[in-house]
Amino acid sequence: MLNVNPLSEQSFRPFGKVLRTPERPPDGSSEAHNYWDRELEWTGSTSVNYLAIKQRDLLLSQMERHRDTREMLLLLQGTCYLAVAPAGVLAADKIAVFELKPGDAVCLDAGVWHDLPFSRQDSAAFLVIYKDGTAQHDLELVPLPATEAIAGALSGAESNLLGA
Repeated sequence: MLNVNPLSEQSFRPFGKVLRTPERPPDGSSEAHNYWDRELEWTGSTSVNYLAIKQRDLLLSQMERHRDTREMLLLLQGTCYLAVAPAGVLAADKIAVFELKPGDAVCLDAGVWHDLPFSRQDSAAFLVIYKDGTAQHDLELVPLPATEAIAGALSGAESNLLGA
């Protein structure tokens, strides 16, 4: 069983970056705003995509990666679980699962294994940003040797219901 971890910059570091309000001074500021420039940069054309996730069983049977491309996920609606594993050879014992809440944004490093997020409600919605053409030219999908169940929801009530 895979346990769900809270999302933090430190715990997510092996897989990429959590995008939150930077701790450095803003690059621009006024009475109405603070602005931080270049939190992420891509070379070449980028693609901004809308991903609608449907609720499904919490069973992980495959993972994908983009060898040459980072991928940013911004959760717009719903609560989701995101399964990831470090770049390199895919190993089931290296899979980590994180809970994402509306407004959470992560950028997966190139080569990091991941699956479509698992929605905790009927549906969820993401903005997905990556290099243009990634879905057509930089997608490797691999089945896991055995299906992994996701358990250990973060709230006490959910944990009790799942028997975690």
